[in-house]
Amino acid sequence: MPVVNYATVNGRILHEDRNGVKTLFMPDTLGNVIETRNMDTGAQTSSTTYWPYGEVRTQTGTNPSPFGFCGVWGYYTQAGQPTYVRARYYRPNLGRWQTVDPLWPWQKAYGYVNNRAASQIDYSGQYSAGPNQGGRIPRQSRRGNPRTWTYGNYCGEDNWKRGCDRPEPISCVDFACREHDDCLDKSNDAYWTGKGARCNCDLLRNAIWCYKFGRCSFRRYTADCQAAEDIIFAFSAICSLGWPVVPGPELGLPPVYVPRPGDAPGGPPPGANVGTRWSPIYV
Repeated sequence: MPVVNYATVNGRILHEDRNGVKTLFMPDTLGNVIETRNMDTGAQTSSTTYWPYGEVRTQTGTNPSPFGFCGVWGYYTQAGQPTYVRARYYRPNLGRWQTVDPLWPWQKAYGYVNNRAASQIDYSGQYSAGPNQGGRIPRQSRRGNPRTWTYGNYCGEDNWKRGCDRPEPISCVDFACREHDDCLDKSNDAYWTGKGARCNCDLLRNAIWCYKFGRCSFRRYTADCQAAEDIIFAFSAICSLGWPVVPGPELGLPPVYVPRPGDAPGGPPPGANVGTRWSPIYV
């Protein structure tokens, strides 16, 4: 059985060593292997062009590797076979997936990268991403400040901020995080004051909604529920701390929910105000 070793950097396959023959992969901006070269001699061994959804258009020479269309991201294509992309198989001849997305209904059941095959990839076989991001795979969050962890495409510090080719959120929680980022970007305000505080309170409200309607309270411990729980835990405090004064009945304004030990994962009780003293939002 031949032994093949691959060199990768940040999830991108750079070259292979197949029984001592070293082949360099030359990709285009999307990550398609459009040319292979012998690393010892520099000679070109193959050249390939593709139709937008991955079918081979023209080819000269022989690519010794099964990595072609989006190959540097790990798309594994064998002759006459669908393309293996981690979570499931992709059919380039049909421009769609062979099986339902594991993240359905948050993602399209069979659709490939929201019909943006010329600018997006699906690194995990679950959701689209810009090739410059490497298609990050969702990671379960950890208890603490959500700014220190990453979940989906928009929750956490290391996420998408802006751009015309942004991927769709992978879940209700990820959608709430995208709305939060967009709100902060539009408000152009400090994180802890003014309009920024309203963005934080909106995120808290949306996370509570995701937690409730995701049936997380029924011992449904998924990554989505964990992310919603963490946001509720942290942003209950962040929402309140965005204002210099927590209003009380003496001001004639509805009180703002202030987190107490033991409140998570349930979050604010029904009827609590998770908004601000000027713009109350009741749950």
